[in-house]
Amino acid sequence: KLTRTIMEWKPNLDETGVHLENRLEGWILPWLQYLDHRSIVPTILSDVAKRVKSALSFSKRKVSNDNVFFNICIETLQPWSRILKNETLQHLTSTFVTPRLGRCLSRLTIDRNFEKIRWDTVNITFRLCALGLLSNKEFLGLIEGELLSNWTEVMHTWLSSIGTTDHTQVTKYYLKWKTHIFHSDAGETTSKVPNSPYQLLQDDEMICRIFYGCLLMIQAVIQPGKYSLQSLCPVHFGYSVVVARRMKESRARAEETLQKMEYDTVGKGTGSGGFIYASEKKRRKRHISRGR
Repeated sequence: KLTRTIMEWKPNLDETGVHLENRLEGWILPWLQYLDHRSIVPTILSDVAKRVKSALSFSKRKVSNDNVFFNICIETLQPWSRILKNETLQHLTSTFVTPRLGRCLSRLTIDRNFEKIRWDTVNITFRLCALGLLSNKEFLGLIEGELLSNWTEVMHTWLSSIGTTDHTQVTKYYLKWKTHIFHSDAGETTSKVPNSPYQLLQDDEMICRIFYGCLLMIQAVIQPGKYSLQSLCPVHFGYSVVVARRMKESRARAEETLQKMEYDTVGKGTGSGGFIYASEKKRRKRHISRGR
């Protein structure tokens, strides 16, 4: 009966239009503790995943307000974060949420007045990552490819229009961005938080390079001649291109690590590679002794 009810359930907005009514977790989760048969729970969870997908698809079509859509998606996905596999939830996020996040971030107005910037979509991106609903690669891709790419263009344009003595305001603006993105005013507490998006950003080489590049742009204005502002002109890529590049780099690092492990194995004379290495070494030793 529970399985049949799950399959018959259809998503619908409540009267306010900002939430889904009669969400799945409200009447399924209380029953899971009583369903201890090995074949029942996987079947039910498989059906739940299909209904969650249906709810996200429905919300994508029916909800035009971006922030409302993102909040509905979080409400739909979060209750299943420790029940469904992370890969399943992140795949659903990647399919239905990430493209819209990317579009919203790309349209974000990077005002030169830091206080006027609306951080709603950025905060939602951070929240999805912290909840484990957004994969690390997509989170970093969104921040690098959409948010920081636009910011560096604003910085470059701004610096190109000022003189060597008017850089103070830009420098303060840079420091505010650095503090906000890295959450550096929180000290070491961010590293102790599981799935901390701030720690991910602090540990990411490319994100740090972007901020260093902006420092070089500021230095190019302060000390003309040492660095050329024109040569530091940023290039904008969308998040999908950035994610693809990051995946390629990740595969290359994995292959390099594997090759190094194989080389070390052969060199130390362990494993099958070590056996071949040791046999070849013994053969050469016999050959040399016979030559003598």
